Amino acid sequence: EVLGGLSAIPGGAPFGAGVVLTATTDGLRVWDDTEPGHRTLLSLTPPPGEARLDGSIAVSVAKALVVAGDTTGHVHFWDIGNPRAPRLLASVQAHSDWVDALAFDRTGTKLVATSDDASITFWDLSAGIPDAPVSRLADLGGFVYSAAFSPDGTTLVASVLSGSVLLVDVSDLAHAAMIGSPLHGPVGYVYTSAFSPDGTTIAASGNDSSIWLWDVSDPAHPAALGRPLLWADGYASSLAFSPDGNRLAAGMTDGSVRLWDVTTPAAPVRWATLT
Repeated sequence: EVLGGLSAIPGGAPFGAGVVLTATTDGLRVWDDTEPGHRTLLSLTPPPGEARLDGSIAVSVAKALVVAGDTTGHVHFWDIGNPRAPRLLASVQAHSDWVDALAFDRTGTKLVATSDDASITFWDLSAGIPDAPVSRLADLGGFVYSAAFSPDGTTLVASVLSGSVLLVDVSDLAHAAMIGSPLHGPVGYVYTSAFSPDGTTIAASGNDSSIWLWDVSDPAHPAALGRPLLWADGYASSLAFSPDGNRLAAGMTDGSVRLWDVTTPAAPVRWATLT
């Protein structure tokens, strides 16, 4: 099964090398990934106290900061300026249930956390680590399983397991607000969603073995693009666009990665399957 639960800092980050981070029940792992075939563990930092990290993780390169969530709704902040010795800075109660996803915007100062408690919290780290979110959207209809910022940091896309995709105006974090009505496409759980690099397209996947694409060049008037991408086995638990936006990759529950050419988002073409 191909899952999320990791974050990566490519070469050129403060560490001068490729770094991959994972958050698991036994702690925070930092790996040197300069040579992917010879990955080296740099550090394993136990979680604070009795915390059980649940796989949600995000990195702010600008702040040399990693954030990980746990099963009680806390978010934990580490300084990773020295990846061999991460330093715990704070643990903050963000939610009342599992933290499902964490995401930074490109500046590394805007953070969102989503949860099984059907809410999203919004955090401003521009002046340091806050002791509470600046705003919250609650009662969203189910576990909020993933979230991603648009490239310009003004819009958030979030997927809700109850079957909806949300667009949120985050131009002012303190007044985060839903944009229009939830989008519906996949039938059943919606596991993940992603923005294209130019911010004009979103993709979302469900456990009905489908991926849907929408044109969100005007977030107030999203429009479905073409027919959903369908297959027979498994479903996509993670999605990512290539840096040029021409490919869409889906990490599948059968352990494969499927790729589509989305140069024309309204007419995707199956490109490859990696196993």
